[in-house]
Order: sequence, then C-alpha cells, then structure tokens
Amino acid sequence: VIEGDAGSPQPYPKDFIGIDGRFCYFLVERDFRTGQALRRWPHHVAMVQTAVKGSAVAPVDAAPAGATEMKVTAKKGAGLYIRSAERMLQGHFEAKEGETAPGPVQHLRLTALGNAIDIAVSVAVKVESSGLASIRRVQTSYLNLEAGIAVPQIFIDLE
Repeated sequence: VIEGDAGSPQPYPKDFIGIDGRFCYFLVERDFRTGQALRRWPHHVAMVQTAVKGSAVAPVDAAPAGATEMKVTAKKGAGLYIRSAERMLQGHFEAKEGETAPGPVQHLRLTALGNAIDIAVSVAVKVESSGLASIRRVQTSYLNLEAGIAVPQIFIDLE
C-alpha cells in the first residue's frame, strides 16, 4: 500500500491479518470512537492447495532418539510447564515403591498447537536462561484439520 496511490484502500491498513481464496484481511484503525475494525480487499491471486487434509504442511524432523515429549496446552499456565521441564531436566522424579527413580532427561521436545505456542516458547526460553538446557532446534508447521482449518504448531527440541 503506497500513500497517494489511487488503488490503495482507504483507510490505510495497519496490520496484515491473513489471506484466503478471495480476500486479503487487514486490521485498520477507523477513528477514536469506533476503534479498530477488520477490513478485506479482493486480491485476485490464485491460491494453491499445499497439503492433504489431516497432514502437516511441512515435514517435521523426528525428535532425537530417547527424547521425552511434553505437550503444552493453553489450559495451564506457563509456570506449570516451566516447573515440569526443570524437574525433568534436573532428574527430580518421584520413584514408585520398589522402583528406582529415572535420571535426568537428556532431550526434551516441547510441542504446542495454536494459542499454546507462546507458552511453549516461554518455557523454552526460561529453561535455556536458567542454564538447564539449550534450544537445539525449532520447527514450525501447520496442521490441517478435517474441517479444512489450518492450525499452527511448533516443535522445540531442548538438549
């Protein structure tokens, strides 16, 4: 969008939100009383189907051998997952009666979908800043659900 361009939408877009088969979606600021509004403009660009329903758009590398996977959800706060990850990496496990407690986890994979992605990133950054592990790899992808909805997902490998 170029100021003064006769083809530019009015009012000028503030943030690009997304795109579908027919429209580009922007968050625009209208005025003080009405606040912000979502606006759409046709783009006339052919969309290409990139994946089959139920599969990831981009291939994701497998977790390291022997890795423990922690699935992060948005239902719990970051503090719970931070404490859990720290305990796993330090080896603070409670042993069942008659069993020995396992040692610390060498490889931890954090996985999250949608709104839980920011929680997973917070956990990884906090664990790395505490010196318990380092972030080895971060992978992102989209998971296409049966309803045709694409949900973002993240895989963070800690070592």
